[in-house]
Amino acid sequence: MGTLTQPGHSAIAAPGRLSCKNLALQSTDSVERAMTTLHSTEKSTLATLQGSVLYIEDEPINFALVEGLLSGHPGLRLVRAPTGEEGVSRARSEHPDAILLDMHLPDISGIEVVRRLSEDIAAGAFRVILLTADKLNIDVLKAMSLGAFEYLVKPVKLPALEAALGRALAVKARKKPKGTPGGPAAS
Repeated sequence: MGTLTQPGHSAIAAPGRLSCKNLALQSTDSVERAMTTLHSTEKSTLATLQGSVLYIEDEPINFALVEGLLSGHPGLRLVRAPTGEEGVSRARSEHPDAILLDMHLPDISGIEVVRRLSEDIAAGAFRVILLTADKLNIDVLKAMSLGAFEYLVKPVKLPALEAALGRALAVKARKKPKGTPGGPAAS
């Protein structure tokens, strides 16, 4: 079973909100200012995150926000799947190092995505981080019991997202065979 991130430590609120699935935004300018501030205070960790991340998210604005937050990590490759079905398919075909998963998708639930990927998760193929507008609830607990690694409450702060991805990618890097990209060096 994964670890639970305290909901109070993973939420951010911008003043004068425009809400989209509980994503707090004031305007494009304030989002850019917030990202610049966050990036300038987090430069020490900017180059440390490396790997491929699949974000299963139906709302383009939520994907764009996470993409913007992670843009300072040149070693990360973020790709989007807008539905649960496509996310399951891409997870199996593209073998990402980590998955960010919205719990509320238009076709199947986040729980169903985790259930379908549970064998891959158990085999250590990738770690799943739930991104949800919900506080800890039965759906999050079910997904965690099926193998999800962590959960973060939307809207997400950069330090919480970086920390969760860092933990997920570190586990993946330790499991890569020697001599593979991102794995331990060959002896």
